[in-house]
Amino acid sequence: HDALPISQLSKRFYATLALSCVFLTITNILVKGSFINLLAGLSGVLYAFFAGERQTICFVFGLVYNLSYAYVAYQWKLNADVILCLFLYMPVTIYGLFAWKKTEQHEGVIKAQKLSKNWRFILILGVGVLTCVSALFFKEIKTNFLWAESFNFVIFIIAFILQVLRYIENYALVTLGNIVSIIVWFCIFQISTESLVQLFTTILYLFIGLYYFNRWNKSCKQ
Repeated sequence: HDALPISQLSKRFYATLALSCVFLTITNILVKGSFINLLAGLSGVLYAFFAGERQTICFVFGLVYNLSYAYVAYQWKLNADVILCLFLYMPVTIYGLFAWKKTEQHEGVIKAQKLSKNWRFILILGVGVLTCVSALFFKEIKTNFLWAESFNFVIFIIAFILQVLRYIENYALVTLGNIVSIIVWFCIFQISTESLVQLFTTILYLFIGLYYFNRWNKSCKQ
């Protein structure tokens, strides 16, 4: 399937998106969570849904997410996430906004593509090496959940770049990263119930990622 114009997205898409947002809002109210916590959750979910549908507007929500989640991560000393959002996601998000807009103007639609087997091997090797290098750096700045944060730092940078370049492998990496993030936020939830919104948001990301991995995969086969 080629990406549909935003006005032609299904009612089911908007209903699922609305339900997810309502669910996060109610959860935030019940645990007396902060507004910034909710903003990070909602903007992240909006980004994930619209990126899955290959809609350029996703990057606008991405900018809001980068700023709000960086603040939430800073509160929990997740230093890798702070650096990731402010210094890496931010410029890539701005690049993605213009790159997808340009592709839309030239090709009409945003098409998904696949990496070759050689590139997939380099990708796996690169993730392993870069995780070790990141761990050395984050050890110096005393980050909580050192190995989980180092792994996710690498995984999410590469996944985000691959998503901007429209490669379906981004969803395989995002799924791994989300599983690790769920474990991290579950540990934080043991300390503070306010982080329940972030835990639920990450679980939502996992399901959104798996769903769109399947969708992008099908569109590549056509």
